[in-house]
Amino acid sequence: MTSIQKRPMIPRKKIQAYLAKVEVAVLDQNTRKEVTRTINKAYSGFVHGASPHIMDMYGGNPPLFHTNGMLGTPRMEEHSEDIWNVAYRSYLSHIAVSKALRAEKHVEILNKHLIRFEQNAGMRK
Repeated sequence: MTSIQKRPMIPRKKIQAYLAKVEVAVLDQNTRKEVTRTINKAYSGFVHGASPHIMDMYGGNPPLFHTNGMLGTPRMEEHSEDIWNVAYRSYLSHIAVSKALRAEKHVEILNKHLIRFEQNAGMRK
């Protein structure tokens, strides 16, 4: 509270717009922007504790908050089906950083790996 450092906050819309400009997907820029926004909003609720996400952890008999994981619940299957998304977003993030650093050789290598990843995930032919 007594810090004299005032860091400017970059609006999420600007971050999402920047990420949508990264040409690593087969989607047009507007679709990439909307996908980025949607994913951000979905995961943000889990990270920042939005009420619907918190209530997802409530249940059972007797009802309680599952704070030590949710083994054996429908969430396990949902998250196991979505794990590829973590790797995919990691590729996109690394490519964005490499482009920002003008590390073109890294961008080229990462793009090759990303294309293979997309092919294996059935996202690309």
